[in-house]
Amino acid sequence: MMQQRPAIAVLTTNVLVGVGLRSILEKAAPAADVELFGDFQEFADADPERFFHFFVAAQLFVTHSSYFRPLRHKTILLCNGQPQPAYADMHRIDVCTSEETVVRDILRMHHG
Repeated sequence: MMQQRPAIAVLTTNVLVGVGLRSILEKAAPAADVELFGDFQEFADADPERFFHFFVAAQLFVTHSSYFRPLRHKTILLCNGQPQPAYADMHRIDVCTSEETVVRDILRMHHG
């Protein structure tokens, strides 16, 4: 059986955040396939077990926290600035920062 490439899901309703993050992830993790989802149902229909990371916009995380909370080791929250204290235990990335900071945060998580 052929080895399947690792897959990363990006869930956001903001197409610019999604496309930008996909571009950054493709540079930071060239061995992975990055897939964009505009809503949770689209993601749920795409065999989510195959993704080793989920980058999830805060509003989608809140709406579907019962799914993502138990998978917090795989879930990275996309925040605008500082997150709520309720998310202190989550991996997170501030999408309102520089590309260098986003890449550094992703790499730190991957090797952390």
